[in-house]
This record gives sequence, C-alpha cells and structure tokens, in this order.
Amino acid sequence: MTNKCLLAVIDVLLILMFWGLIKKVAYLGGKAFALEWIAIIVLLILTVFGLVSAYSGRKTGWALLLLVFTLTLLNFLLMKFGIQEMKFWSLTFIVTLIGFLITLVKNPEACKECEVEPEPVVEGYNNGKDKVYKNFEPGKYVASKTGKKFHVPKCEWAKKINPKKMVWFDDKKQAKSKGYGDCNCTK
Repeated sequence: MTNKCLLAVIDVLLILMFWGLIKKVAYLGGKAFALEWIAIIVLLILTVFGLVSAYSGRKTGWALLLLVFTLTLLNFLLMKFGIQEMKFWSLTFIVTLIGFLITLVKNPEACKECEVEPEPVVEGYNNGKDKVYKNFEPGKYVASKTGKKFHVPKCEWAKKINPKKMVWFDDKKQAKSKGYGDCNCTK
C-alpha cells in the first residue's frame, strides 16, 4: 500500500476516533468534561502537525500520529478504570487500536516514497555522460564557468550561479588548479 493510500486510511480512522471522543465528552460532567476537552484539543493539534508532516514526506509525521493514537488509547484506559464505564466505546476503541497498530508498524526508514531524491540541475552535462546534482556534501566547492572565484554551495554567491554554468570541485586544490580564486566563504 502506498503512503498516500495509507494516509487516507489513517484520515478515516482519525475522523472516526475524534467523532467517538467528542460523543464521549457529551456524557461527562464537571472536571472530567473540561479535562476531556483539553485532551481533545491537544490531540487535534498533534494530529494536524502529524498529518501535515506525513503528507510532506517527513518521518516525524508518523511518529506524531503514533503519539496521537497512543495518547487516545491511554485516555480510554483512564476512562475504563476511572471516570466512567465504556458502554458504547467499543467501535471507537477498535478504530483507535487499528490506527495505533498501523502507525506502529509503519516504518518511514523503509519507505522509498519518503526519500526525496535530488533533481538534476543540468541534464546532458558533460556531453550526456553525467548528470549534475545539487548534493551539498562536505568538501565540495562550486564555481561558475564564467566566474573567477569558487564557493561553498551554501554561499549566497553560489546560489546565484546559473545551473547551466556550474562547475563542481572536490577540493580547493582542484579549483585553484583550474584558475579559480577563493571566495571569503571558503576560508
């Protein structure tokens, strides 16, 4: 199942879970009512951040969603042993448990869709033999074919270089041997 499909399932489970939680709050009174509303608001905030992160491909999104389902399960345990009986909660509890298990099993490390591969800056560079990628690895330097200085990739001047004119070097010695001078950012 792809990430987007799995997130759609999680969306449905979250809607059902929050519907059950809100329905539960209607039967509470006093401090329990106030505490449950605070818990629901916190869970909603965590859910929004988790979903935005997960849809953006960030690994933290799944961890936040797991936290939401875990906190909701703990809330159910408190309700069972503390404040009130769980008569009509079985469906909401099952939905929450399914969401918990999905997010627990979901491993963002193994997900190829979560990894963002760098896009080629120039295709056909070097007569079509190589593609140039904007991988900012330590020790790499960049210069313009028409420029006189080389830069670290994070330098403001390096960001202004036209991708079609970029020349990459592994070290300062290589850049200097091609006739480029140091930018202040390389010192």
